[in-house]
Amino acid sequence: PEHKLLFCYIEKTGCSMFSHLFRMVRLFHPSIDTKKAKFQSQCTWRRNEPQHHGLSRHDLEKILVDPDWTKAVFYRDPVSRFVSAFQSKCGHVDEDGQKHCEAAFGPNVTGSVEDFRKAVDEMAMFPEKRKQAFHNPHFAPMARFCGGLKHTLDYYDFVHLLDKKTAPDLVRQLLLHIGVKDDDVEYLIENVVRTGGTHVGVDSEEVEHRLGIRLHKSQTNKASHNTGSRKSFDEYFEHAGRVQLLQHEYKMDYDLFGLPKLDLEDLETWLQVGGNTTAMIAHEKRDPSELPCETRPSPWDTGV
Repeated sequence: PEHKLLFCYIEKTGCSMFSHLFRMVRLFHPSIDTKKAKFQSQCTWRRNEPQHHGLSRHDLEKILVDPDWTKAVFYRDPVSRFVSAFQSKCGHVDEDGQKHCEAAFGPNVTGSVEDFRKAVDEMAMFPEKRKQAFHNPHFAPMARFCGGLKHTLDYYDFVHLLDKKTAPDLVRQLLLHIGVKDDDVEYLIENVVRTGGTHVGVDSEEVEHRLGIRLHKSQTNKASHNTGSRKSFDEYFEHAGRVQLLQHEYKMDYDLFGLPKLDLEDLETWLQVGGNTTAMIAHEKRDPSELPCETRPSPWDTGV
């Protein structure tokens, strides 16, 4: 709120990085008091949800039309987002993966190519399977986030495709626009955005130097694990028809953001030149000894 930014948080779209980024932005703000600073330092997740700032749904709706507030959202190619989510949840790379995978696709689903193809085919053939998958936020269409972006996107000032290549410049533009100090912006770009928010040790030293408190270790702020590099799109989809099935299921996202529906070859090329954001998202297994913290953020995240 110090910077009047309303940020729409979308699962599997740099979520770990953005969660850490915005708590760091708040910790760097000169007006932050000790109580708020300690709350931000405790964990990455759920530090800046609307309820923590006393904001109701009615308040958020007013902010959406308030020209003094900046409204921002980043999105990604729906097919690559689905593959990333399937790898991290059904491949059990994340500790909570099995829970989310079973909720989306049922029991006994693994991260195998065969299970991936079956999941896509069943979503296309059976409406109840699609509904089940879409109920989980990691597989839900981006258009459904933040109160329904399909109804509210026109109110957003900052709407950009997020990829590894363009993320630093785009986030820099956003931070400068909302009034973050130049030196702080450069620190955040180099130590949070470019690292995916995994250099918590460095960030903790910086926060301790400024405020006299240290950041607790977060469950997902670890060395990034690029799930997108393990198998090619050809291996997962087998043929172009299956890509088209998935693109049809996420038609609302393609239409909302005006995204082209890439074929297999173009998807591979796009990922190679920087379209793969999974490198920015921490997927390492979590250590249960670390600070317990709710790991499912709200689809409404005010950012700062």
